[in-house]
Amino acid sequence: MKILWISGDDDYAVIDFENSPLYDQPFTQLFDLAWNSPKHTYSYDDGERCFDIEALKFGPVDDKFVDFVKDRLVDYDQAKHEDFFVVEE
Repeated sequence: MKILWISGDDDYAVIDFENSPLYDQPFTQLFDLAWNSPKHTYSYDDGERCFDIEALKFGPVDDKFVDFVKDRLVDYDQAKHEDFFVVEE
């Protein structure tokens, strides 16, 4: 499984990501961009929005487990600041 981990030094990094032009790009493309960057992390800053996109790879993970994590373990308020997005392969 491949994921994009979105975070940042400022509050609301995930909201900044979702409101940026990068959010409209295929996540596979964003994954490659981050994966090929130092420390597998791409930093975005357009003067208005800033956040980091970290590319992470894991072994096979059941989609039901991902749903469980998103529904029960991810705090809604915290997910505005840092969250993950699954990259479809």
